[in-house]
Amino acid sequence: MPKAGIIIQARTGSTRLPGKILLPFLGDDSILDIIIRKLLPYKNKFPLILATSNDEKDKVLKSYSDKYDIMFFAGSEDNVLERFVQAGKAYKLDNIIRICSDNPFLETKYLDILLARLEEKKEFDYCSFKTSKGLPVIKSHLGLFVEIVSTSALEKALNETNDSFYFEHVTNYIYVNPEMFKVVLIDAPELVFEREDLRFTVDNESDFENMARLYGTATSKDWEIEDVILQIEQNKSIKNSMITNIKKYTK
Repeated sequence: MPKAGIIIQARTGSTRLPGKILLPFLGDDSILDIIIRKLLPYKNKFPLILATSNDEKDKVLKSYSDKYDIMFFAGSEDNVLERFVQAGKAYKLDNIIRICSDNPFLETKYLDILLARLEEKKEFDYCSFKTSKGLPVIKSHLGLFVEIVSTSALEKALNETNDSFYFEHVTNYIYVNPEMFKVVLIDAPELVFEREDLRFTVDNESDFENMARLYGTATSKDWEIEDVILQIEQNKSIKNSMITNIKKYTK
């Protein structure tokens, strides 16, 4: 089977909320702590790599790879697409399971669904879930999912475009050019398939506060994501804040 690896994309230099992935989120744990621990059970099967920029401020992230005994890669700060291509080559990966480090509600049960597709040995350049509008979930605000992309497709994208937008948004060039790549999109789970009013990603302070509050409650009560959504429906302030930031940060 072609070699696959999990790459967590991380940086500290957010302009909207600097260091957001390292701030105390659940007790002393940061969002990055939470995400890495969710992925540790996969470490025996897939290389688990924390990929950041070679900027001085991101050197602090090396302590996280040491803490959890996972791999570390530093590459271009602005050309994240190039960073992924180089990381994929450095670790001899045919496929990359891409994780965004600002999504604390990452659901590994949906990762398992994509991994099952990978293990079926059906060839694709890109595989993820889609919304009812046919958009890959990475274009939504859901923040529950991952995506799988071939290193060769990323390299082709890097060679085909000089647009800084695609350098920043790693997989965008691939799924907007389905005539050039084999793109497989699976319907997102029914509970979020048609939802455009839910936001589980962290961009700014209000996102951080909402997610920390929800995550703390979910953890203390051992809730599933369905229960978290119900909690949002019952809390107008969180719901309104989500909708405001969805409008503000539409991708």
